Amino acid sequence: MKLITANTVCGTSPAILLAASLSFAGTLPEAASDTFASAPAGFVWTGGYVGVQAGYSWADATVVYEDTIDGGIADGYAALAPRGAMGGFYAGYGHQLANDVVLGVETDLQFGSASSSAQGRLRSGGEDADFRYTSKLDWSASLRVRLGYGAGRFQPYVSAGVTVAEFDFSRTTVFPYLPISLSNTHAGWTIGAGLEYAATDNLVLRTEYRYTDFGSQDLDLLSNGLRPTATLRTHDVRLGLAYKF
Repeated sequence: MKLITANTVCGTSPAILLAASLSFAGTLPEAASDTFASAPAGFVWTGGYVGVQAGYSWADATVVYEDTIDGGIADGYAALAPRGAMGGFYAGYGHQLANDVVLGVETDLQFGSASSSAQGRLRSGGEDADFRYTSKLDWSASLRVRLGYGAGRFQPYVSAGVTVAEFDFSRTTVFPYLPISLSNTHAGWTIGAGLEYAATDNLVLRTEYRYTDFGSQDLDLLSNGLRPTATLRTHDVRLGLAYKF
């Protein structure tokens, strides 16, 4: 039997070893290429999206009525607090910069059931038994710019912009005063903050808080010498699900 010694290996097989090494080395680029090609890429927030949302809205809606006939004797107000569910749609586009800052623009439209009713109060003190007021926030829409930060599949963000809403208003009363029922479109500004999570490359979940100030607006109706003015401010918490293109 012939023994294979270290000298035999070192002396007789360098060419074989070299050939085997070159052959193995030649497979490395291909193997590395396959490995990196299959590695998942980091999530990028650039793209458009459309989504649905639902949540809860609460508001402060103060109605002040000015007595223009009797020298202010009937001046009064009603402190309304509409509450209720809301739901709607949103769409937008975001662009992620090299430093992971995400700039975007977004619009939304929602419908709600937030409503409230309250008895009038006289400025001189006491309840105004002649008037009872009801308010309802019918729908609202906004156009906002967004600033976020892409932390992998998470994106915290803030947004701000302009908004409009339809505010239904009614007043029940006793003779000789006239009942009022009307809808007014209010314009204002809105600001909010939220957090998004990309559950997949196309499905994005979000939670958001929004504050909206519609300011004060005359209700465009002078009835029996009483001119009503409404001040409306709302708070929303929302959950959303969007499809990202």
